[in-house]
Amino acid sequence: MLRMTWKVARNAETGDLEVSETVICRTLFLLHPFIIGTMSKAHAQMIDRLVEKVQENVKATRGEADGSEGKESEVV
Repeated sequence: MLRMTWKVARNAETGDLEVSETVICRTLFLLHPFIIGTMSKAHAQMIDRLVEKVQENVKATRGEADGSEGKESEVV
């Protein structure tokens, strides 16, 4: 079983967007190093895509006051 979730939140102090990631990986212990190694290689690409999607979303909603500053929103 592999489950990944990301949460994007705006830092109230700096105004920067921060990404937190939770990964749950339940595998046969013999395959675990292979799976983690494969995931690590793909991780950078996935984070880059996530950053692009968040930036697109921020650009699309720029100028709209939605009151979401400082709140977390889950990206799936």
